[in-house]
Amino acid sequence: MSLSDLQHLMQQLGPEMPEISTILQEESDRWQITFEEEASIEVSWQLEPPRVVFSCAVGEVPDHVRESVYARLLVANSLPSGQLSLRFALDVPDEQVLVLGELSEADLSLDIFLLELESFLRCAIGLSSFIAEAASDVEEAVPDGAVLQQLA
Repeated sequence: MSLSDLQHLMQQLGPEMPEISTILQEESDRWQITFEEEASIEVSWQLEPPRVVFSCAVGEVPDHVRESVYARLLVANSLPSGQLSLRFALDVPDEQVLVLGELSEADLSLDIFLLELESFLRCAIGLSSFIAEAASDVEEAVPDGAVLQQLA
């Protein structure tokens, strides 16, 4: 896979995913995809090692559950996540939780790219919903391993 392969996939993406509102190419190797669900995913090309990187800010964790949620997200980072290698991070100084995914397929087809992007979007929306609900119910705010494994 190369940058030109990714550029070609990005040109084909819009017609294949009707839930996409906009695709904005910010640089030759970076795009911002906005979905009807108001989620926004950055897709970028990384040269070394060659890979596609997905990134999405999903929200700020409320103070009263921050330690528990962060601990669970750290545990989730060690869980196997399939073809789309997922990680959770913190964007400082905004304190936004980030979902990061990487694809390093040598021959990335449009079908695989679509499946992995949809999977990443589901994870980002699920984690965003969880963080939004965390402020209202402390007991529900600490996900168990099964919930995080579903997200990953």
